[in-house]
Amino acid sequence: FLVLTANESHTMGNAQKLLKKIDSGKEGDAKTDKQVHKLFKSFDKDGSGQIEGQEFQDFIGEVVKYVKSELGSEYEEEAVRNWVKAWLDPNGNCKITFEELNAGIHTVLNADGD
Repeated sequence: FLVLTANESHTMGNAQKLLKKIDSGKEGDAKTDKQVHKLFKSFDKDGSGQIEGQEFQDFIGEVVKYVKSELGSEYEEEAVRNWVKAWLDPNGNCKITFEELNAGIHTVLNADGD
């Protein structure tokens, strides 16, 4: 049983909106880059420069939720989760730096071909 604080619930809603904006933006575009940075900062709650620990779990969950909503139900959630982790955490250390996010997020969000 998970209880979200109002702030966490707000972050989750914002994450879906930011992912949509990034998805509809263009890679390398200044406005899109700003959205990617905003997304990173919204999950790097402790300001460590990495999305790690619970931040990592929450972030991967939000990206998987977004990608699944775009792809539809023909893909297993576990498969989508593994794929998202492979692109956003290529070294598998369960930490995402801004550079890793910036390098992988467009591939992940373009999975549906849009």
